[in-house]
Amino acid sequence: MKIRKSKAQSFLEYTVLLAVLVAAFLAMRVYFVRSVQEKYRQSADVFGEGEQYARGVTQVTETASSLDITDTSAGRDSCSNVRSQVAALEKNITDLMARATQFQTQATQMRQQAQASRNAGFGDAGAQESLLIKMAADFENQARAYREEAADKQDEIDQLKTEYADCF
Repeated sequence: MKIRKSKAQSFLEYTVLLAVLVAAFLAMRVYFVRSVQEKYRQSADVFGEGEQYARGVTQVTETASSLDITDTSAGRDSCSNVRSQVAALEKNITDLMARATQFQTQATQMRQQAQASRNAGFGDAGAQESLLIKMAADFENQARAYREEAADKQDEIDQLKTEYADCF
């Protein structure tokens, strides 16, 4: 009987070992796939010299010694791209300024509530007032951050308009 018990234990050990190996390979599958994808990308970058193909914009010419890829969007298309970038940035600025206004309004409301809490003079008015003032300061900081981000976007627009003055 001992022999049979030993065989069953060996079979169980081999089964557990096989399960651990399969689990390890399944866990490593993601890394294998990513490494293969990286090799594909590296070979595509070498083939395309780091350029991306854009339908209707990229022109590919093959010579005996090499493959030339040129961008045909110079001039006309770059102006439309710059104008669309500027339009997107202007919309982003409008959204940021609207958010800044909302946060500033909330901060003003919090400060008014803090003043009302101070004037009411309830037992825990001091704690409530300090919490409201802290929240108002947080709202003001967020509004300031949105205004600064909008100013950075405006600087980007100014730079684009300076670089591509002939497009505007």
